[in-house]
Amino acid sequence: MIFGRRGTGKTHALRYLYATRGDVGDCSIFIDMRNIGSDGSIYNDQNLPVTERATRLLIDTLAFIQDGLLDFIINGGVSDINSLSGPIDRLGNAISNVRVTGNVSVKEIVTETDKKSKGLGIQLLFGGRPKVDAHAKQEGSKTLESALSRESTGAETVAIRFPQLSSSLRDIVNALAVRRVWIIMDEWSAIPVELQPFLADMLKRAFFNIPQITVKIGAIEHRTKFLLDSGPDNAIGLELTSDIRSNVRLDDYLIFENNDDASIRFFKEFLFRHVKSYCREKGLPEPDSSDEVYRKSFNQKNSFEEFVKAAEGVPRDALHIASICAQKSLAGTIDIPKVRASGHRYYQEDKSSQVEENPVLRDLLQFVVDNSIRSKKTNAFLLEVGKRDRNVDLLFDRRLVHIRQRNVSSRDNPGARYLHYKIDYGCYVDLIATKQMPLEQDFSKAITLEDIAENVEVPMENDARSYRRSILDLSQFYSAHPEYAA
Repeated sequence: MIFGRRGTGKTHALRYLYATRGDVGDCSIFIDMRNIGSDGSIYNDQNLPVTERATRLLIDTLAFIQDGLLDFIINGGVSDINSLSGPIDRLGNAISNVRVTGNVSVKEIVTETDKKSKGLGIQLLFGGRPKVDAHAKQEGSKTLESALSRESTGAETVAIRFPQLSSSLRDIVNALAVRRVWIIMDEWSAIPVELQPFLADMLKRAFFNIPQITVKIGAIEHRTKFLLDSGPDNAIGLELTSDIRSNVRLDDYLIFENNDDASIRFFKEFLFRHVKSYCREKGLPEPDSSDEVYRKSFNQKNSFEEFVKAAEGVPRDALHIASICAQKSLAGTIDIPKVRASGHRYYQEDKSSQVEENPVLRDLLQFVVDNSIRSKKTNAFLLEVGKRDRNVDLLFDRRLVHIRQRNVSSRDNPGARYLHYKIDYGCYVDLIATKQMPLEQDFSKAITLEDIAENVEVPMENDARSYRRSILDLSQFYSAHPEYAA
């Protein structure tokens, strides 16, 4: 399981896995869950039972996997194609079963056939002596035929034969003679949340009992629901760490404050590879190393560190900020003020609209600012583990706040465990710059918000004393805004 918000590199990592497994001879199948299903309305039709909607979704997913196996076979993945015709046919039958649920009526039809025939004949014979021969004939037959007719009325529902499905998949995998079959599923969070536990449970039944099959899933953590727990003996879906491992969280891996050396090394190599690819495409001289790109692009080490901080561990955001930095620097090098101004502009162009268009997020972000930046003089806050809030999750998903640490303690309540959030770099710069913007301006000096943003210093939260007293009490927010309460 790979968790990460948009832009953290989930798809890139999964596609790299897909390509490299194919290079070593394994069978790898990549599935973008956004493209599954011929009719999206089937999955969103509230008139259909959830189980049927999930079954239809699984059938489309299995059909995609069947196509991937056929492509691998046709392209030379197996020497004896005929040996796989039977298992492939059984797999198709297992995922295309249709049954009718409703009333069944049986009718008996009796048919009676009565055949009768009559005949009268006169024959004149001439010979030595004339003779008249007359005869009459009557024939008859009666036949009874009975037939049973079975008529079903009701709705057609799709069904999957899991025993036949598992046996056919096992036979296919054994016949492929590969070490492993990789089923790589990206954009899991595009599936409606109410269907996810049922689809996860069906995947477990279909694949997890076959040792040669490995399933990798990429998802956004706060938009994912793998388990529907209706009781100790009635759990539907996948249990993380028990049924499937969740050992990669890309959101935490590249945050500068978590591991500054690893973050700096990653983004050095990240920029180097993009610059090298661009130079190759344009026919320009290619740089020899990441250090060369780093030295020629930034005026000092601190400027590059500031750039890594501004990216907040999100490679896609890093590319956008780097592009704005390059526009501002023209032929010169990038310094700290340009990084701050670029992070601020990227926030305004990409992220701020997500806040302004949503009054709940706008008011919640203002509440966070009032309770952390202004009251506690920090750009971070704590939220107790287990008290998930949909609106805080939305701020996180939209990269307006970031999780720096999990399961930290607080000075005021040492027995509880908290998530340590920090406000986005560009958001913090925008908030401070807006506050410092003079109400009355001398337009001859033309001071802009961006000019002020260049001088806003984003604090490093290495001192736990600065944030461990900044506990976010959401009950106060919802008391002040009852219209937002769930």
